[in-house]
Amino acid sequence: MRHYLRRYVYHIDMGAHRLTLDVYGGEPKGANTYIGQSATYFVMVQNIYGGRLTYKTPIGLKFSLSTFQNDLLSTPGTGGVRTTTATPDEGVRKLSSASIDYRNYNFDIKMEYAIASQFPGTPAEVNGKAYYGQFGYTFAEKFTPYARYDYLLYNNDFADNPMYYQQAKVLGFTYNLNSSVSLRMENHWNHGYAIPANIQGGNFNSSTAKLDWNLFAMGVNFIF
Repeated sequence: MRHYLRRYVYHIDMGAHRLTLDVYGGEPKGANTYIGQSATYFVMVQNIYGGRLTYKTPIGLKFSLSTFQNDLLSTPGTGGVRTTTATPDEGVRKLSSASIDYRNYNFDIKMEYAIASQFPGTPAEVNGKAYYGQFGYTFAEKFTPYARYDYLLYNNDFADNPMYYQQAKVLGFTYNLNSSVSLRMENHWNHGYAIPANIQGGNFNSSTAKLDWNLFAMGVNFIF
């Protein structure tokens, strides 16, 4: 199946300052396929449209506002099997975020806050939020240790239920081998199991899952 996405980027330069507007719309990869959100609930993404406004300053400080919306269809299911005879319900998914980045004098600081809603204005409405903050410092132009805190809540109505939230305290570092290759290692100390629960849908068993768990990640980045 063919997918398309149109994007337009506009820059406004004001001396050493730059304002950038990025707008897009179309049909994303993976659209028009029902994905199980649980054993009794399936959602299809159709279109996406949104934009991003970015303001860059000459002192390494950047502000960004971003929003996008998906058109959705939802149908019920039983035991992880979608009911094909049901009339799909139409709705949208919205996500908006604001972020601040600062990179100067070897400091690398990032913060972002996002809110999301699915099927707003209907009985199936779900609202969530997420935010993170990261602080890093670069030594000898190559080695950057950093600390980060992540929080994700899929449904604001269940803020105390670990099936719907996840917190992560992260320590890691990046090391630049040269201008094109860098290494990255980090360890996550997680509390809650929202991400595993939502990835596995109806197959997730909270009674056997660990509420507190660690995740170690390592990767190589290539920049050309």
